[in-house]
Amino acid sequence: GNTLEDKLRMLEPRGMWLELVNDGLTDHRLKEISEALPSFNVSIRSVQANLLRDLRLLGAREEDREIAVHHVEETMKLASRVGAQNIVAVATYGEPSVKNPIEKCIEAFKHFGRLGAELGLTVSIEALGKNRTKFLPSVSDVCSLVQKVGSDHVRPMADTMHIYDNGENVVEVLKEHASELM
Repeated sequence: GNTLEDKLRMLEPRGMWLELVNDGLTDHRLKEISEALPSFNVSIRSVQANLLRDLRLLGAREEDREIAVHHVEETMKLASRVGAQNIVAVATYGEPSVKNPIEKCIEAFKHFGRLGAELGLTVSIEALGKNRTKFLPSVSDVCSLVQKVGSDHVRPMADTMHIYDNGENVVEVLKEHASELM
């Protein structure tokens, strides 16, 4: 479909839900989405912090990290506003340039976990695969990070394409981590 309404018409009979991409959503576009949704039995369940493709949550410059954190916070507030239960975030594309990237990553996601608790949201950390990042590229890596974060509002996310791109057996990875992914 070309329009949002066309897409919602396709989702509704299939019992599917919608994931928004926060690539700098304007209030005007969000209003259009909010006005279209009540005409369909389709909910928004997730919002993706899409600008993390270009922002650096684990960049060397504190200012860059603050901008990335702000984007995730804004995505979380947006998700809460539209009734979504989840946001999708990533640790980093490429390689981190900050000193002590694991510690900085844990610190950031603990912060997001606290905000998630306040807003009633879960933050899902997507494992991007080794062709997109050298830092925590696998579901196993992200599961270890989530354990260190220790928040009920932060969980791992598995994208089957990234698992496959890593050369891993998708079914085996999902079986191994099923309890952590649910």
